[in-house]
Amino acid sequence: MDTSGMSAEQATTIERLQSARAAFDELLVAVGTDRMTQPMDASGWSVKDIVAHITAYERWTTAHLRGLLRGEPPTVLEQYGTDEAPNGADPFDLDTLNATMLERDRVLTLDEAMQVAGTTF
Repeated sequence: MDTSGMSAEQATTIERLQSARAAFDELLVAVGTDRMTQPMDASGWSVKDIVAHITAYERWTTAHLRGLLRGEPPTVLEQYGTDEAPNGADPFDLDTLNATMLERDRVLTLDEAMQVAGTTF
């Protein structure tokens, strides 16, 4: 990302985000694609599920930040990546929201989850 025209603080923030994402991507490479869809514990969550979970929150947070900059609430599409909010998608009830997003995103293939994660970031 071109940081020219940004304040030093903005450029530093962007650089930190990119550095953290690069470290995250390296961790995913170390995990390996063979293990990314295997449940990690009794909860049944896999690394792919965690990637999708992080992606959902990145999308939601970015939508709200952009809405603040525009001075209007974000659209459902911006928040959830769909035309309609998923059933139970209440941002003030995190347990329900997490369960709803897990159920919605669990059907994604690993390739789909990784593609959405890259695009969202």
